[in-house]
Amino acid sequence: SVMITTLATAVPVIVVGMALWRIPMAQKCGALVVSGAIPILITFPISMFAMYILKTLHEALDKLDTMVKFDSLTGLMLRAPFLDETRSYRKQYGFLALLDADHFKKINDTHGHEAGDYALRHIAAVLTDVIGRHGFVARFGGEEFAIRLPRLSRSQAELLLSTLSTKLRSEGFEYRGHT
Repeated sequence: SVMITTLATAVPVIVVGMALWRIPMAQKCGALVVSGAIPILITFPISMFAMYILKTLHEALDKLDTMVKFDSLTGLMLRAPFLDETRSYRKQYGFLALLDADHFKKINDTHGHEAGDYALRHIAAVLTDVIGRHGFVARFGGEEFAIRLPRLSRSQAELLLSTLSTKLRSEGFEYRGHT
C-alpha cells in the first residue's frame, strides 16, 4: 500500500515537475503540491480498500483450507488429508492403526444423535491426548478413526495403542446423567 501510494504520488509530481521546468520555482511549488496531493487523496483509500479485500480473501482461504482438512465435529484431520500426510511418511517406518467405536449405533439409537456427537468428540479428545506428538489422527468417517505413528518402534506403538485402548474402555463418558 505504501509503495503503491508512493509511486502514484511520485510519478505525477515528476511529470508535472518536468513539464514546468522553465517556470520559476515559486510558481512551480504550488503546481507540484496539487499534482502530489490529488494522487494521495485517490490512491491511499484505494490501497486501503485493496488491502482489506486481500485480508478478507486470505482469511476466507484459511477458513476453507481448515474446512477441507479437518472434521468440523471432532477437529480431527479428515480422511483425504490424512492419507496425503501418510503418503509423505511412506518411506519411514511406523505404524497405522484403525479404530472403530463399538456399539456406536446403540448410543445414537438410545440417546439420540446429539449424544453420538458428544461421544465422537470425547473419543477424538482422548485420541488427541494419548497420541499427542507421537503421531496424527483422523476421522475416517462415521465412528471410524485412523492413527499414524511414524518413527515409533513396534514396542512403543503397542504401548501407546494399549494405553489408548485402556483409557477409552475404562474412562467412558457421561452424557446427561448416562454413562
